[in-house]
Amino acid sequence: IDGTKNKNATSVSLLPVLVGWFGCKPSYLRKYAKMYLADPHGRYDAVVCVTPPVAATLFPALGDAFAATALGAVAVARKTLAQDDSAFFLAQKLSAKNDKSNYERPIVLHLFSNGGDIFAGKVM
Repeated sequence: IDGTKNKNATSVSLLPVLVGWFGCKPSYLRKYAKMYLADPHGRYDAVVCVTPPVAATLFPALGDAFAATALGAVAVARKTLAQDDSAFFLAQKLSAKNDKSNYERPIVLHLFSNGGDIFAGKVM
């Protein structure tokens, strides 16, 4: 989910990754994503939502495969956002000591219930 806002060159944008409970519908996680995007301090301008399948608890191989796919999606989102951030920081012509051209956003994990915790354990 993208909620692009005006960026402040001195702020650090974080990338929240919301991992839902088993059986969670994407629409449920969107409510929480909107809370991050509405942050009055502007720390979040994008959110990644992951909804693990219920079958991941019954079939560990399926859980592992889905975890690998989700982790790849988070990596792609982080890389894409890093490119956008780099372009922004370069456009601002920051001094060498503040150059953030190699900037990668820190990830914030928000795990819901045991399902999110179990799934995140597979990713780690």
